[in-house]
Formats: sequence, C-alpha cells, structure tokens
Amino acid sequence: MRAILAGVVTVAVAVAACAAPERQVEPHQVSAAAASRDRGPQSPGRYPVGPEVLAFQEYGRVIADRASRDQNFGGFMFKHEPEPHAIVMFTGDAQKRLRRYTRDPRFKAKRVAITLAELEAMKDQTTNQLNAIRLECWTSDADEEHNVVTVTTPEVEKVRQAIAGGR
Repeated sequence: MRAILAGVVTVAVAVAACAAPERQVEPHQVSAAAASRDRGPQSPGRYPVGPEVLAFQEYGRVIADRASRDQNFGGFMFKHEPEPHAIVMFTGDAQKRLRRYTRDPRFKAKRVAITLAELEAMKDQTTNQLNAIRLECWTSDADEEHNVVTVTTPEVEKVRQAIAGGR
C-alpha cells in the first residue's frame, strides 16, 4: 500500500463528497439549479459544433476503439483547444504505436508510464486498501489524462497513519 499511496495516489481534502447532510444536493435539485443558472453568452465559433468536428469525433471513436485493444494503451482524450485534436496515450514508443492506427496529424501520441488497464487495477487495489482502513468518506479516481490514481478524503491523517504503518 505504501508504494501505491505514496507514489501514485494524491490525497486531498474532500469538500462535496462528505458535505453535511443539510448541504448535500439532491438529484432533483441539480437539474433545477442547472436550469436556473445564467450560462452567459456563448463564444463565437465554438457552438454549435460543425459537421467536420462531428466527423472527426466519430473517426476518433473508431481509432480509440481499435487502439484500446493494444496491450500498451494508456488512454484517449478529445481536446478542442486550440483546434480539435485527440491525444492517444501508450506506454513505450507512443508515436510508433499510434502510427499503427492512424497517420492523421490531428491525433497526437503521448507516452505514459502505465497502461490504462494497470491504472484501473491500481485504482481497484487502492479502493480495497482504503476500505481495509475503514475511512468514513472518500473517493478514488483513475485519471488517465495525468496517469495517476487520485484519492480524495477529509480523513487525511488516518491515511497518513496507515501509510506510515505500512498498511
């Protein structure tokens, strides 16, 4: 646990996850709150998405589906700034692996330290370890963009003690 928590997991203070019952938002309140929120003016050129962007996204989904079967696959993300593009992540020689699936310059290769499957396994292992130390309230997330597992909890001291104790 020490290696995973100390090396890969970020421990932070949770605000929304463990809010007092009177401050928690019910599902029916979310839609009402979202509907009443002033969204302000939309940036010109960003909305609505044109047919060329939709076609790129569809092509991207095909590439993501094919690349996700690669044993070195680390993740896939669409980005829209400065121009629509996709980041395809692999361990090892990411550029070489991406060329197996596409040579389209809108797809950018990014080398990551661990595969998406390893990241998800780390998240599951971290979840099991945190359950074992009986935290009252926490969340665990596999962040493929940054290639880390993130843990959020208001019980930071309890987690630090577990790490120090080798649990």
